Amino acid sequence: LALSACGGDSEGSSSSTSSSAESSASSSEGSESPSESASESPSESESAEGESGGEGSVTASKSGVTFDVPDGWTTVDPSALAKDPDKAPQSIKTMAETAGQPVDQFLTQLSQSIDVLVMGEAEDGFSPNINVIPSPQALTESDLKASLAQQSATVSGTEEVDTDSGKATVATYTMSAGSQTVHGQMIAVPSDSGAAVITVSTIDKDETAEVAKTITDSVTKAS
Repeated sequence: LALSACGGDSEGSSSSTSSSAESSASSSEGSESPSESASESPSESESAEGESGGEGSVTASKSGVTFDVPDGWTTVDPSALAKDPDKAPQSIKTMAETAGQPVDQFLTQLSQSIDVLVMGEAEDGFSPNINVIPSPQALTESDLKASLAQQSATVSGTEEVDTDSGKATVATYTMSAGSQTVHGQMIAVPSDSGAAVITVSTIDKDETAEVAKTITDSVTKAS
């Protein structure tokens, strides 16, 4: 899911968005309802607010994978936040506003497609993020290109990368987000149930490549 609707963490931040999560989620066929996001460290376990932070690994239970995330990025559980939307971070509220939806409705919609959402600190009005969607089948380079095309993204290249979970398929792309350009990588990692589709989105090409490498270097099948 190529999220380009991630605004800043302060009320004064401008939103950099061009596509809603609803249109993006609809392009991922076979996506299942999300599960609880877990972590190997107590600081990243699911909280009552649906939000956690710190350094360590994230487990996408429905997708069946575990991987490392950057220091200081926050794991968000849309399902938990939908029950108490007042506790949603400003970046989520900005995304909902841009999509023209109440926060609780937006979070419920996210929870129907996204397994895990991890967000970094906003920069220039955009929050870098990682999200995971389960796929019931393995995905090819053509599948990733087709999905991204539906989200108005421009694919610049694809490759296969060896991981501890098997051979992952990676598509590198750009997407317009208002006046900014989002640099993303969509990574389809083999899982016992099909594939985990892990998408990294930032406004810095090098940062996206670094985060994506952290993921492919660390991703394993969840036990």
